Amino acid sequence: MRATLPILTLITLGFLFNACSAKTSTKLYQKQKHGYVERYKDQLEPNSIAVIATLQMTIELVKGETYLKKYYYPPTKQLISKTYYKDPLCRKADGPTTEWLDNGQVWMEGQHKDGKKTGEWKIYDLNNGHLSQSGQYADDKKEGLWLFFNPKGQKIATYHYTANVLNGSFELYDHTGKIIRKGQYKEGAIIQNQVLDTTQNSGMAEELDFPPYLVYCENKNKRKQRNCTEQRISNTIYTKLQYPRFSKQNGIEGQVVSSFIIDKDGTLKDLQIHRGVNDDIKKECLRVLKKMPPWKPAQRNGEAVSLRYQLPIMFQLR
Repeated sequence: MRATLPILTLITLGFLFNACSAKTSTKLYQKQKHGYVERYKDQLEPNSIAVIATLQMTIELVKGETYLKKYYYPPTKQLISKTYYKDPLCRKADGPTTEWLDNGQVWMEGQHKDGKKTGEWKIYDLNNGHLSQSGQYADDKKEGLWLFFNPKGQKIATYHYTANVLNGSFELYDHTGKIIRKGQYKEGAIIQNQVLDTTQNSGMAEELDFPPYLVYCENKNKRKQRNCTEQRISNTIYTKLQYPRFSKQNGIEGQVVSSFIIDKDGTLKDLQIHRGVNDDIKKECLRVLKKMPPWKPAQRNGEAVSLRYQLPIMFQLR
């Protein structure tokens, strides 16, 4: 049986890349509004009123009481974000939210209440759109039982969270649904990890001897090794990345979603930008990510394994 390729998502590494720029004013929005309303008129809700329209975004007044903010991928006009608000300044999301990738595939969906994630949320695989994670949010934090699935849509893990921290039992499964590992977390630290079947794997982090790390960060202390890797990636992003001129001048900002495979020999391959914000930002991210320092591969049961690494980068004007 072919092993499932582990996926490491660096949730803590949502790099925020700022560029100095005056915030886009209401006057600029109004100046841009007419042409961009025409550009996105086929994307507007029936009987809604376009309040703001720019190259990247529209805000509509729906049914005279709710504001709907949409973001687009400008080169193709693909809708990539749809969020409801109760106030015209769109300060706190309130209602359903859906996010898409540049190819139109749903990335995540759920609800907001008073600006915070709440209720059930679903996250989908970046490559094939199958369900990847599902669970509950409370007060903007993961809470209770969360389910994880492999790229084929098969359940491979269950975890319990308290206020966004792993806390409670977990179980890992093989492709047939059999439990192959189980254990306990307490306030984010694993306190029990029982292996029930050594011949199968789920592809989750608990099965790794250690995750991939940058060569310069090798350290017997795994926490220091991980922290060093995160810091060096951050330094690479901040020192090499430049905010593209066109996007900066047009007030274009948002989160880039990238992924790449760190192969068994430590080489980086299959670099993908699943959500690029705009073409010039996408190209700039690809340029910088190709300049990543050398890696040491992840290891499982004493052997090097390939692993897909997901890295979000936020472009934001200030």
